[in-house]
Amino acid sequence: MSERQLQRIVQAQSASDGDGVKIKRIAGSDINPVFDPFLLLDEIKSDEAADYVGGFPAHPHRGFETITYMIDGRLRHEDHLGNRGLLTDGGVQWMLAGRGVIHSEMPEQTEGRLHGFQLWLYLPAAEKMQLARYQDFQREELPLISLDIQLPAGASYSPLLAGYAAVALYVYQGQAGQLTQSQMGFYGEGEQLTVTAGEHGVRLLLLAGRAIGEPIAQHGPFVMNSVEEIKQAINDYSAGRLAEA
Repeated sequence: MSERQLQRIVQAQSASDGDGVKIKRIAGSDINPVFDPFLLLDEIKSDEAADYVGGFPAHPHRGFETITYMIDGRLRHEDHLGNRGLLTDGGVQWMLAGRGVIHSEMPEQTEGRLHGFQLWLYLPAAEKMQLARYQDFQREELPLISLDIQLPAGASYSPLLAGYAAVALYVYQGQAGQLTQSQMGFYGEGEQLTVTAGEHGVRLLLLAGRAIGEPIAQHGPFVMNSVEEIKQAINDYSAGRLAEA
């Protein structure tokens, strides 16, 4: 069985988003060709309220969908459609921005650890302008499979990944092979990928997807296929039309 080989390592960069929320981010046009259908991965992790308490007040999106996964802490979602949801430890939120959504994501805590991830997924051109949708899944509602991978020191895991164009690992604690904390590894073609934890164990995310292969035009919260479509999204938002049904 052919083994996928590590081809590239990318270090997450410190950044700030929303109302001063400190994050670690992996994104950029230079990695889009090997990350397709994924666009961006953000990690929020802090024990200091000042790093996250400002949250992400109301802001727009168009043209993609998000998956938010909380490990520790509480995050409240609200949008213009009237959807409300509270993510707690182990919960997952899925939101399809489609033709337009205006939403907020606010911590419901003023102390303690907030730790979670948000993954942006590209939408094909034919699906970009569908109506926005939203759903929460709490830990007890999810199938009994791991959302992330946790291995003790020296342990290995070899998932079968035939047919996936994009395969990446993001280490958020410990070490696995050449990957250390806050690094993402991108892997080449193959039928399986073997992950072996370092001497202190490892916790990581495994991302695997089938490439869409369309042009990507991104400007802040809008992800479309062309610059012209980005300009239209900006105009629609300015005119109050972005989130119209």
